[in-house]
Amino acid sequence: MAMEGITERKSHIELFPCIVFWDLDNVRPKKTDDIEHLCTRLKAVTAFALGKLTGSVLTAADVFILAYCNQITLRNCRPQLAALKAMPDTLIMPVSTYRQSADMAIIAEMTAVANERDPPVAMALVSCDEGFAGTLRYCCGRGCATLCIGRARRRPGTAEVSEREMAQWRRQPLPAAAKLAICWEHIASLGM
Repeated sequence: MAMEGITERKSHIELFPCIVFWDLDNVRPKKTDDIEHLCTRLKAVTAFALGKLTGSVLTAADVFILAYCNQITLRNCRPQLAALKAMPDTLIMPVSTYRQSADMAIIAEMTAVANERDPPVAMALVSCDEGFAGTLRYCCGRGCATLCIGRARRRPGTAEVSEREMAQWRRQPLPAAAKLAICWEHIASLGM
């Protein structure tokens, strides 16, 4: 079964010029009824941002989402993940319950894609985990256009993210490692 998932993932990835690596253990969707719109917004914003970086015209149809989560997140967010799994061009990659197992899987996949794809693929990472900064720098060095999407604030709130909060967030290691950084709050609040 695991080999089947790897083959399926590889065949999907090779067709898309843009891949989103989503750390669901770190940045989770909030409401089941919002997931279709959230994925649509995530793909559209990613395509626009990475299209500008690469100088090409990318659309949401050019974006594939690989969402990684451990078994605990899979169990605790079953309704949200079921809705996410039903989305086109989206694949959920469950990993073991070991600490940082989703992070290790994402790092391995991002590195493999950066090494294997020619011309380089455009990549987005949805996470707040600063442990990915080195991987983003590596992918940039391999010629990949990189986008970091993360939370600009650690506390929940309904107010807009201020320019000051954005500036502080962009100086942190993870957003600074990517060629471009967009805060999750802006994607999650679009069209609401």
